[in-house]
Amino acid sequence: MLKRLPSLNNIKVFEATARLGSFKAAAYELNVSPTAISHQISELEKELGIKLFIRGFRIVTLTEEGQKLAEVSTRLISELKQTLLELTTHSNKITISTTNAFAAMWLVPQLHAFKVEYPDIEMQIKADDDLIDIDQELGVDMVIRYGFADINNAQVRKITNDQFGLFATQQYWRDREAANSDVKLLVTQWKNKELLRYHQPDFLLQRFDQVHPTLEYFDDENQVIQAALAGQGVAYVSKILVQQTVTQGWLVESPSFQIEGMDNLCYYSVIPKRNLNHPCVIAFQNWIMQRLSVL
Repeated sequence: MLKRLPSLNNIKVFEATARLGSFKAAAYELNVSPTAISHQISELEKELGIKLFIRGFRIVTLTEEGQKLAEVSTRLISELKQTLLELTTHSNKITISTTNAFAAMWLVPQLHAFKVEYPDIEMQIKADDDLIDIDQELGVDMVIRYGFADINNAQVRKITNDQFGLFATQQYWRDREAANSDVKLLVTQWKNKELLRYHQPDFLLQRFDQVHPTLEYFDDENQVIQAALAGQGVAYVSKILVQQTVTQGWLVESPSFQIEGMDNLCYYSVIPKRNLNHPCVIAFQNWIMQRLSVL
């Protein structure tokens, strides 16, 4: 019974010999001597307890067992080479993972500007609020996260600090002022436990002095902004995420109530170790930092 797998090097030698049908040809391909090839094949046969080749004068022929092993080893080595090539070759196609809200409300609307500046880079966005292990998730080249950046980590880089504001439609502000009515605050109930300390309903309510607002919670910032756009209340939300709607004139920041002291949260990038020198990833990181620095 086989107690452990044979060495990968012996399998590689066997695969080359089986494919080329010659110790000499395999030796030439692998840049070793035919004697070394013969020795490693013998070592593999002894370890497996089976005969892999029938040795001839100039050629070798696979046994039935050798044929079965050759079919599997050729396929696996080919797949291994392809995977290693994909991992070590810097493609111009990159996948960026980020939160649903940041993808929908800021990144996707900005992608045209990135493509104009970097037409050779193909960008794919993966929106998901669940955290991933960036070094294990091979299908993602970089993540943009929200919260508290560990700037001592070489894989992490702060993109920009965030600030919050109170935003509603012009009609909502006019109606409230005319009727002197109470305010409904639209707030995100974050899933990320690290952000829970920033659920400060008492803090928010105190900003309105004599006004008595009510709070309505949503699962993410996108829903908060959409509710505000529908005239349902005042969104307490990131100024970055609401940028497009403010630029278009759909939402207006409160002229009376200002939020301060809520800028400890930030957007930051995390790049897997394999991509720390990836030119396309670095280009995107620099672009997004420059883009957000002007807000």
